[in-house]
Order: sequence, then structure tokens, then C-alpha cells
Amino acid sequence: MAEIRYTLKLYRGSENDTPAGQITMPPQRSNAVVCYAYIKVEVESDLYLIPRGTNPRALNKNSKKVKAIRKTLETVPGFAVFNGGLCIIADDESIEFDDDTISFTCEHPDAGHYDGQHTAEGVEQGAPAVKDAEFDQQVLINLVENRFFQDVPGGSRRAAETWNSRDNQKLHSEQNQRGAFEMMKKHLDPNYISNIAFRENDQNAKGTIIEKECRVDRIVSLLYTGIDVLRSEQLDTGDTMYGLLRTGYKSAKILENDAQNADFEKMYPVLNTVLEMSDYIQGTLRSNYGDEVGFDSLEILRKSGKRDLAKPVTERKHFNTTLFSGKQIKESLLPEYVQPIMYGLLKNVLTLDANGDAMISHGWTMQDLQDIWSSACRLVLDRLDDLFQKKFKNNFNSRHAEFGCYPLLWTECEKIFSGVITQGVFRSQAAAK
Repeated sequence: MAEIRYTLKLYRGSENDTPAGQITMPPQRSNAVVCYAYIKVEVESDLYLIPRGTNPRALNKNSKKVKAIRKTLETVPGFAVFNGGLCIIADDESIEFDDDTISFTCEHPDAGHYDGQHTAEGVEQGAPAVKDAEFDQQVLINLVENRFFQDVPGGSRRAAETWNSRDNQKLHSEQNQRGAFEMMKKHLDPNYISNIAFRENDQNAKGTIIEKECRVDRIVSLLYTGIDVLRSEQLDTGDTMYGLLRTGYKSAKILENDAQNADFEKMYPVLNTVLEMSDYIQGTLRSNYGDEVGFDSLEILRKSGKRDLAKPVTERKHFNTTLFSGKQIKESLLPEYVQPIMYGLLKNVLTLDANGDAMISHGWTMQDLQDIWSSACRLVLDRLDDLFQKKFKNNFNSRHAEFGCYPLLWTECEKIFSGVITQGVFRSQAAAK
């Protein structure tokens, strides 16, 4: 397959300008060529075709960042003074430039830009306006030969993490770039992968930015609710388990802790089951509750800001959410309240196989688990709502995260699921359907 060469037109505002130049660094080691070049902004340019190399973040074409870059490009002459440009890794010995152009190839797996993809998008969107305004604009690019990184710990990925001080990467973007989620991805059903944000600005199958409730660290927190079954020496239960969701991006740090991750991976055999059950719980709240009037009176399903709490419960809006399947629903629980419910279920249905990995006990199928939830749904929601009305405002200052960590929620859910299973209620109700 023929290599692709990217050729960019240099910007020159005066015949005395030197729009491109190079140095060699570090000498006596890699002797890599490092270049700068000021590129003329054009409607059609190879600048927009340069691949995303080790840039961890996905591209949000409609972000405030892109809009701000575009506004500067379209209205402020001297764009390169106000914008940091693009940082690009080029193939070794591929960089060539003359008085009018600079060109290079990006065939190496890590080649391409590692910083500045939002700049490239903003420039591409704004180039037609610049052309219509009949004034020249320029954008700066910095090129580094790939061999520069041969002696750098972490290779070229390190540049994507440490050279981005203008706008820090989100932790999960960096972790994804380092490969921290690869084992999880191998266990995930492909239908889930396309709807989970492993990095900032990831889009789902519909081309929409994935909501925070489907971020990878939320999955870690949700799966962690079953960690009790492992009796792990590395992964704490109790307060750590109750509050893991509150740590946000940091919850996924356990995947890069060798000792903790070795145990956490034992939960992966039930990963898809947990996500499917989470979706089922969220998607069947009303139908499984079985009482329209009672369901509409549940405060725990309604928004509860200061102004909301001053209104009658039926006048408060329901919470909306996006399921891991990608489906959006209008009546849901907050993630903080799904956690204790999932804990209560998993505490009663998980066991370990001969290898010490988590598995569903008693040969129960997904239908059995759904029937268990169907039988427990009203009992669980009524109990959580009762505690919500008594404790949410007075004891937890109307803070969802604090209330969601309340240990009594977790133990009450465990007790309800245990009763439903022990009494065999779920089987008789399923048979009656």
C-alpha cells in the first residue's frame, strides 16, 4: 500500500519571513528532527487529514473549545499568536520542506497529532469564513520524528499526557491511552462498548457524546458493588464500596494497581450480567412497581433541589438517564441509588467458581435474576423512599452522593432480596405471569 504524504502550504506574510525551520535533538542519541512551521489556513488542506496519533481525547466537534477557536480564527488576525497549534509525530526521515510547502508521512502506529485536534477542527470549520473575509490566517504546527521517543519512558504516549498542560486530559482518557481498559473491553459485549465512554468526548453509536452515567469509571463503581463475594485482601468493602461512585474518575485507578486489578478482574465474568441487570432495573421501575398512584408518589425518583422540595411530589420532574444499551429513559434512579440496589442483588446471587472468579449461583439465568428484581422492586423502592423522606434533607443536607453512601440503604436492599429469594416469592410470581 502506497504511503500517504501530507503536504501543507507555508504561510508567508513577508518575503523576508522564514515560515519553517528545524533543529536536531537530542544529539548523540536519537538525532531526531524537530520542526516548526506556520501553515496557511485554507478551505482544502491536508492539515485536516492528519491522523489522530496518541491524542487520548476523542473529538467533540461541537464543543465550546472548538467554537472559541473558530471565533478567534474568523475575527482576530494573527491566529497563531493566540493558539498553540498542533503537535504532530511524523515518521523518521519523512519531513521535507522548501520555500512553499512542508510535507511528511504518518505511517508509524503512533504517528499523527498528540495535541491540537480541536484546533484542527476549529480551523477546518472556520476556513471558509476566512476565505470570504479575504484575509490570511496561519496555524502553527510542531513536528517531531518518532525516533525521538525511542528512549523516552512510556514512548510517544508520554507526550500526550505531559505536554498537554494547556488543557489537562481527563484521567480516563489517559488510562485508555495506556491500555488500562483493554481487559475489560475483551469481556464486554460489543453492544455495550459502543455506548461506554472510555475517554473524554467519546460518542455512542448514534453519534452523540456519551453521558457521564455511562462513563467507564461508573462501570467500575457499579461492578464493585459485587466485590464482597471475593473476600479480597486488596479491595476493601464497607465505606470504600459505599463511596466508590463519589470518587469519580479516580475509581478506575484500581485497574492500574497490579494487586487490586488482579482481584478486580475476577469480577469480569459477570460484567455483562451486571450491566444488563442495571439497565433492566432502570427500565422497569414503573412496570415492576405495579401501582401507578404509588409510583408517582415516590420522591426518590424525582428531582429534589431546594426549589423542587418546595413543590408537591407529583409536580417535581423525574430523573432521566441513559442506559448502557444506549437507550434513554425518562423515569429513573440516580446512579447513587442504583449502587445499593445492585449490591443487595449481587450479595444474594453471586458465588465463586473453582478458579475463584465471580459467577451466578444456583444455575440462575438472566430471566431468574429479572424475576427476582420484579418481585423485590416495590419493596426496595418503598423502603428507599421511606429512608429518603426521613433522612435525605435532615441528615444528609439534600446531597445525593452522601445519601447514596448511607450504609442502611445497602443492608436494607440486601435483606429485601434475601427474603424474596429465601421465600421463593419470585418463582411463584413469575409462574403467575
